[in-house]
Amino acid sequence: MESAHDLCIIGLGGSELLKIPDVLFRQTTGRDIKEQVAQTLGLTLRYMSLLLSTGMDLNDALLAETLQHVNVVDSSLTVTCVLAPVEPFGLKAGTDPHFGTKSGTALRRRIRQEEVLAPHSVSNNRTPDPKMYEAVFELLTSSFAGHLKPLIKCALDAAYNYKCDTTARNYMYEDAVHGASADLASCRLLTRVFHGDPSAARGDGWNAPLGETLVGAVLWRLLFGWQHAAASATGDQGDAGPILEVLFLGIAVGLREGG
Repeated sequence: MESAHDLCIIGLGGSELLKIPDVLFRQTTGRDIKEQVAQTLGLTLRYMSLLLSTGMDLNDALLAETLQHVNVVDSSLTVTCVLAPVEPFGLKAGTDPHFGTKSGTALRRRIRQEEVLAPHSVSNNRTPDPKMYEAVFELLTSSFAGHLKPLIKCALDAAYNYKCDTTARNYMYEDAVHGASADLASCRLLTRVFHGDPSAARGDGWNAPLGETLVGAVLWRLLFGWQHAAASATGDQGDAGPILEVLFLGIAVGLREGG
């Protein structure tokens, strides 16, 4: 007699979305599970994927076939629910002349010069500063296409409230036009801030004036539930652990060095 297993469906933020008890792997297909998850959570089946720890998506085959090489611990299996568009989120714009191949090296050199001239003039802030919210929002939204503004705002709000109980508020972003959804509850913010008089900076060529207190901002999140990557043809296998995903990175215009 076949043993039943529990399926735990989690979001990219690591929170449990749904628990499906007593699933018979030899009688249930991946599509059956997808349809049940979509119906229960009110999601669109077309834009939803259920990923195993190996990175494999649950397909239309029986679970017993799909899970042949997956370890089921204590009769329970954790599956990550990913909402994604079936096509690119939007059209890419032309190349920004401010971003050249040497921009990273130039930016690093410029910041080091400022730190030598004025120690502690530049700082990395891992805790969001409420006074910088508007500056960060303006920097990020001006660095990306206009239709991404609601997505950036949702992610930024989640980052500014990460110490609060994020389960009390919904940070699931959905774009019906592009058919995209994302769980942004685990978003975090890192800012680079210049503390000093911008007018003191030289404004010729590589030493363009800083002009703004905010030097740069990065919105990122951790994707939990990843145990390891599937082995490659050479036998290599990725390490287990969460994945860090950079969502948006913006640099102040005065520091976008050309290559």
